[in-house]
Order: sequence, then C-alpha cells, then structure tokens
Amino acid sequence: ISLSGLVSRVSSCVRVSQTRGIAVISASHVDRILGPAVEKAVSSAGGRPVRIVHPAGEIHKNLETADFIYRSLFKASADRSWLAFALGGGVTGDLAGFAASTYMRGIPYVQIPTTLMAQADSSVGGKVGVNHPKAGKNMIGLFAQPREILIDPALTLSMKKRDFMSGFAEIVKYGIILDGSLFERLEKRSAALANRSLADLESVVADSVRIKASVVEQDEKESGARMVLNLGHTIGHAIEAASARAPLPHGEAVSIGISAASRLAVSRFGFSPADARRIDALLAGFSLPLSWPRGISPAKAARALRMDKKFRNGLARIVVPVRIGEARIIDDFPLDDLAAFLVEFARSRRL
Repeated sequence: ISLSGLVSRVSSCVRVSQTRGIAVISASHVDRILGPAVEKAVSSAGGRPVRIVHPAGEIHKNLETADFIYRSLFKASADRSWLAFALGGGVTGDLAGFAASTYMRGIPYVQIPTTLMAQADSSVGGKVGVNHPKAGKNMIGLFAQPREILIDPALTLSMKKRDFMSGFAEIVKYGIILDGSLFERLEKRSAALANRSLADLESVVADSVRIKASVVEQDEKESGARMVLNLGHTIGHAIEAASARAPLPHGEAVSIGISAASRLAVSRFGFSPADARRIDALLAGFSLPLSWPRGISPAKAARALRMDKKFRNGLARIVVPVRIGEARIIDDFPLDDLAAFLVEFARSRRL
C-alpha cells in the first residue's frame, strides 16, 4: 500500500502542533509495518519521535500495558508539551488514548486508525480505556477527545480478511440505527466492499464518521442519546467476556449481538421479521457470524451481563431496532429477562 498520504498528513500534524516531542504508540505488528515511515515523517517535520511498542491483542489492553507506556514516557523525559500518536487499531486507540490522557494529567493525542473498525467507529468519540481482569471490558477509562483523527482507508487494504470483515459490523450498525440509505447502499455494494473497493470504503467510512460525530456532539458523555450506538454491544460484550481466553474479534461478537437484538425486537417490540432477515443477510454477506460460537458458555455470558456498566438496580439499558434506519433505547428491560433471552438465543443459534 502507498503511505504517501499518511506520511504527508503526519508531517502536517507535527508542523501545526509546533511540538518537538512525539510519542508514536503502536502494537508490535503495526510498528513493524508503519513505525519507520511515521518516525521518518515526524523527523522530517522537525519532531523528535520516540516509538513505544506494546504487545498486540485485546488481552494486553490492561493497566499493566498502560503502565509500560507511562514508564516509556518517563524514560523519554516526556512532559506536557509532548504529543502522542495512537497508531493502530481499536486496542491501541483505546490504550494509547487512555495513557496519554492520564499521563501528567493529560497530554494531547492524535488517532491514526489503521483498521476498518477503528476508522469507521472506535477512533471517533473520545472513549479511551482499558479492561479489568475481574470487572470486564472497558471498565477503567475516561472521555478524552483526540486533537485530530487521521484516516486513510488505504491502510485497510493489507488487513487479513477476517479482521477486515469484522469492521463491517459497526458500519452495518450505523445503517440500522440512524441511516436507512446507508443500509441500502451496503446491501447494494456489499460485494464491492468485501472486495475492498477503495472508493466504496472511503464513502462508507466517511458516512460512519459523520453519523457517529453527530451523535457524540449531542451527548459526549453518553448520558442519553449516545447510548443508541450500543446496538449489539450489550450481548456482544458478554460474548467477549465469556471468550476471554480465546477472544472472539469484537466485530464478530457485535454481529451476533446485533442479530440477537433484532430477534429480541421481533419477539418483544414489534420489529418486522422481514427487516430482521435483511439485517442477518447483510451481516452474513460480510462473512460475519450470526450463530452462537462454539466453546462459549451461554451461562457464563449471561453472568457477564451483570457486570455491564450500563445496568442499574436489576434493569438493563438495551438498544433495539424499530425499523431500518431507526433504533430505540430501552431503559428498563429486566436483567433477568435479558439473561434468559441470551441463553435461549444461544440454544436456538448454536453452531
């Protein structure tokens, strides 16, 4: 892939910031491919880059890795005038953003998302954080907006197929909850998108960013309207927690969660069965799973639901589709009922 666009934007970002100290934080596999080019771009713009390489994978999105980043920053004598680049996918974006935003009470950071999911979703909105081994996913974190987000869809062209396809779960989500025309375009262009048509990717990533940014502008701290972005994530996060030893990719867990939410909407809230089938067909068109994964205990996932930070006093806040292009936030769904639904969904959809 050509890195000319990315290098130019990194150089421009450094010049505008007028900062010499630059921490380039990335996972090991991303650093091998992009680290030298970004380091050269920073240096050419007058910056003094320090590459901080953390171990790859969701399993390392924790306080121990954040501490490694802190110690690396201390070793480099980084102060509050520095700028951090979060170079990588969603794990690096969350982790580097969290470390930068808490180091010396916060240094500015720039997101450089390299995966489809990070470009279309996780790099936007300012949620940063780490997982906790007992409490679960993203239980330690804060809202801290990046100074900039540098998105180059060409970076996704070299991704492994499974990881690439995983990103479409979040893009499909945007079509379901807020933009029926995007959903229809995804249906029509699914083959081209799956084959990595750059023009189509640029279009749907731009629409996803536009949709998410508009929601975040209304509700930055997720006290109300922003909750709609959690379609598929309540059950998706429970699946991820139950598969912690061999984590399911986030997008695949969300895909199953979206399918489950649409089935719950059909059975409890009058959602159209035909639209539920359209959702399943579109997810499957991107090679995303709809069935409960082998080796993951539904009972364990149901227990994980109770650790979700969105639950209060035995009541769950869940998101269900109303029609393609519109979703509803349910604030008072009984947690016991949701756990029972999860177990029954798993039984009916077991691989």
